[in-house]
Amino acid sequence: MAFLLLISLSLGFMGKFRDVDEANNRISTYKNRLYAIVHPRYDRLFYPGRTHLIESCYEYTCAGGIGTELPDTKYWFTCIISTLITYVIVSYFVWYSITDDINIIINQIKTQIRSYPVV
Repeated sequence: MAFLLLISLSLGFMGKFRDVDEANNRISTYKNRLYAIVHPRYDRLFYPGRTHLIESCYEYTCAGGIGTELPDTKYWFTCIISTLITYVIVSYFVWYSITDDINIIINQIKTQIRSYPVV
């Protein structure tokens, strides 16, 4: 159990000491004690001045990102709504122009039916 705790502390886990002022000193003390428990003899793998067990893990870690600065959602909402309205209007005129011939024929049939007397 001490070995797992030593590895987690050496990899940067701070637990309840994350927001404490002297967290690094306390964690270093705990790491030194745990190392003495796990390895009774001195080993060069971990020495008291080292901050992490495997320091190369932290060389390429992103500390903070640059904001993506995406445009406001109001702009995208306006674009989508205007595109839908344009689509409905254009589709109406296309449908009207395509079915205009049929509409003329239907109106002729209606006028012929009205001209004949109903029995």
